[in-house]
Formats: sequence, structure tokens, C-alpha cells
Amino acid sequence: MPSSEEHQNKAVHNKEFLEEVPFPEKYADWTIVVCFYVAVHLADALLATDNEHPERHPDRMYHLQRIYRPQPGFPRFRRCYREIEHLAHTARYSGQTIAPDEATSTSDDHLPAITKWIKQQLKRKGFLRPTLSSA
Repeated sequence: MPSSEEHQNKAVHNKEFLEEVPFPEKYADWTIVVCFYVAVHLADALLATDNEHPERHPDRMYHLQRIYRPQPGFPRFRRCYREIEHLAHTARYSGQTIAPDEATSTSDDHLPAITKWIKQQLKRKGFLRPTLSSA
């Protein structure tokens, strides 16, 4: 099972890819999908500190809610995560067009909120790695 540090590194790697896409408006669907996988690896980085390694998306949120629901800011984190998850599912499977403003909102608002909350939790637990702390 990947460690928290390995998940943090993968989240940073995916975020760097997101920043390299030259025309995110043209590839709004892929922007959303990459944002989601940044969020997945951030969540998995946190869950790895609790020796939880979910293999399915519903299991991931189940463990996050079970362990972290009492933490300040969890409701906003959950809302942002669910929104990215829903948009990524729509982008991958529905054939619907993702509007560029949805991609921008996701990458500029939801993903930073998720990143901030996860970083706070990792720091509180002593697991925040330098690669993620500067991201």
C-alpha cells in the first residue's frame, strides 16, 4: 500500500500536470478529471496516516467521514470533494460537455479548499511533507 508521502508526491505530480495544460478551456473535461485525482491522492495521503487504504471511491468518503467528520472545516471539504467527484464522473462517463467555467471553478475554488484542509490535517498529525507543503 502506498504511504502518505507517496500519495502526497502523486498529488503534487498531478497538480503540476494540471498547470502544464496549455488550454484548459479546450480540455475542461480533463481538467476536472485531473483535479479529481489530485483530490483522491490528497485524501488517500491523509487516510494512509490512519492505515486506511480504500480501493473504491465510496469507501474513501466513508473512511474520511468516519474519522474526520468532527474536524473543523470538514463540511466544506466534503462539499468540494463531492462536487469534483460528481463533475469528474460526468466528464468521464456521461458524454456531456463540461463548461470551461466549471473547470475553472473546480481548479480555482474547490481544489484549493480541499488542498488546504488536507494540508491542515496532515500538518496537525505530523505527516505534511515538504513537496506538498509548498504546493
